[in-house]
Amino acid sequence: ITCHWISPKFELYDIVLDMTNFPETHTTIEIVEKLQHQIKKFNLAQKNIISITSDNGSNVKAAISQMQITNILCTTHTLQLSINLDLNYIKIQKQLNPDIREPLDVIKDIETCWNSIFRAIQHLILLQPSINHLCSTLLNSVISNIRKDGEKLKDSLLSNDEFNICNKLIIILKPFNKATEILGDSKYPTLSIVTPTIEELKQ
Repeated sequence: ITCHWISPKFELYDIVLDMTNFPETHTTIEIVEKLQHQIKKFNLAQKNIISITSDNGSNVKAAISQMQITNILCTTHTLQLSINLDLNYIKIQKQLNPDIREPLDVIKDIETCWNSIFRAIQHLILLQPSINHLCSTLLNSVISNIRKDGEKLKDSLLSNDEFNICNKLIIILKPFNKATEILGDSKYPTLSIVTPTIEELKQ
C-alpha cells in the first residue's frame, strides 16, 4: 500500500505504508476490512483520502466502491491487460489452426511484471546472432555429445519468419512500453496525462 499526497507548497510525496500479508480469501468484504484496518493503523482520516488507485479486479473495485471513495483504475495495468489479450489471440489462432507455429513459445515473460514480454522479445532479438553462433559451434564440434546439444538447440530455435514476427511485435509494443513508463512514474501527477497518452497510442 502506497500513499501519495501534495504538501501546501505543492511538493509531491509518496511513501510505502505497508506490505501486508493477505492469507484470507480476497473477497470484497475482506478487502474492505483490510483497507479500513490500514486506515486506522496509520491514523488516517477517510475523508482526507481523495481517491484510491487500483487494478481492474472486480473485487477490489467493489470494495473501494463500498467505502465510498473515488476509484481511479491503474491505466498501465489496463494497457497490459490489452496487450495480454492481443497476445492470447495468437494462441487461440494456433488452436484453431495447428499448422500455425506459435512464435513466442521459447520466450518466458512474467504476467505481473509489466512490459516484461517487450523486454524479453527485445533481448532475444539482440541475442539472435550469438545464439546462432553458439548453435553453429555446437553442431560443428568433434565431440558427439556436444553435437547432440547443438541439435537440441537447433530444434528449439525460432525460424526466420518467427524472428520477423518478433521484430514486428517490438514495433507494436514499443509505444505501450513508453506509455507505461510515463504513466507509472511517481515523480509527477499522471492522471492529467492519461487521456493524451491513450490518444497518442491510438495514432
